[in-house]
Amino acid sequence: MRPLRLLPLLALLALTGAGLGQDLAALPSAVDGHPGLLAAQASLAVAQLNRLGVDAPISLSADYSYSGFGYEDPGTPPPPGSSQQASVSATVRPFLFGDIRDLADQRDLDVLRAELALREARANLETQAIEAAVGLLLAQASLELADAGMALASASLAATQTRFDLGAAAQHDVDHAVQTRAVAEVGVLDARGDLALAEASLTALVGEVRLDDVPEIGPVQGTLPAVERSRYDVALAALALRNAERSLIPTIQATYTWNVDEDNTLSLSLESRTLQPTLSYRFSSTGSSAGPQLQTSFSIGLGVTLGPELFTTLDAVRIQLQAAQGALLAAIERAALTDLSLQNSLEAAQRQLGLAQANRALEAQALEDSRTRVALGLASDLETDRAEFSLKQADLELFSAQFDVLRRTLDSHRSYAIPLSEVLP
Repeated sequence: MRPLRLLPLLALLALTGAGLGQDLAALPSAVDGHPGLLAAQASLAVAQLNRLGVDAPISLSADYSYSGFGYEDPGTPPPPGSSQQASVSATVRPFLFGDIRDLADQRDLDVLRAELALREARANLETQAIEAAVGLLLAQASLELADAGMALASASLAATQTRFDLGAAAQHDVDHAVQTRAVAEVGVLDARGDLALAEASLTALVGEVRLDDVPEIGPVQGTLPAVERSRYDVALAALALRNAERSLIPTIQATYTWNVDEDNTLSLSLESRTLQPTLSYRFSSTGSSAGPQLQTSFSIGLGVTLGPELFTTLDAVRIQLQAAQGALLAAIERAALTDLSLQNSLEAAQRQLGLAQANRALEAQALEDSRTRVALGLASDLETDRAEFSLKQADLELFSAQFDVLRRTLDSHRSYAIPLSEVLP
């Protein structure tokens, strides 16, 4: 009987990464157009624009109003009592102080949150792409093994039928061989379905980009996103406390006014909560015939709001800060357990990989022994076929173990939100 042809699984099992360069580099970037990633990028762009607006050196505002009464002909001049008012103000922001400083810090935290969300989205999609690409290789190898199992079952059935015809086997043996072949045929159909699903999933994610081998990717360590977000929450609570404490401080506002004439006024004002000077021009026409009143004036005011709600709000913000600090400590403790879990999972997968490598070596030796026995006339070709199939099974188990190590490695990238595109050469 002709021996079964060995499948080229060893080429799939190497973890050297040789010849992967362009495909491996292209795979992470193939997710750039994914809707989830685009949404995260848009959120970051919004946060950055909001932060940029706080740094605007100047802001302008204008308004106009007109009121009139007591006349019927629109073409006649406005009678006394009618008025027009218009104003233009320019607020200069030479530096960030007080409430504006708080707003800038809050927008900075928004940017950091958006950046973290983008890193999480990219890390998830890139690791998902690697897993899907290697999963397709595993599905292809599984189908090849199923085809080999089908061929072995057919050869075994033919041999059993020959033995039955010679009176060396019972009908039960033939029936069992037929059932074994039927099971193998179902296995082929299942493997084809799994391969089609793996192909469709990968295509939907990255298009036509594929891997030729299992890539060699090392584990990473970092800070869990949950810890980072807890730190942002602490910083935000500290900002709220700072703002609440400032509300108890009296606000001072100084204004210098120059009445150019009876209708036009210039004023320059400055208040203590932001230290932003505001230059305003105001036009006001009341329709009166009063003479010009040129004068300048300077005013300074002090305002403070006190009430029970201010102190209760301050206490609430302090408690909120304590709660955020407690949540941060809890997140750090959970992160330590996550670190340990990731390490243990990777080490367990590596131990299973060692066992699979040892088993593969045993099956390879068994195949050599069966070939020696066939050459000496001590065994049939069917025994060699079975040994070859057992070796293929060991190859697939080794592939699966390597894939599991890769998955445990990718878990660290997902958990710490470290995209593969940042660590791959």
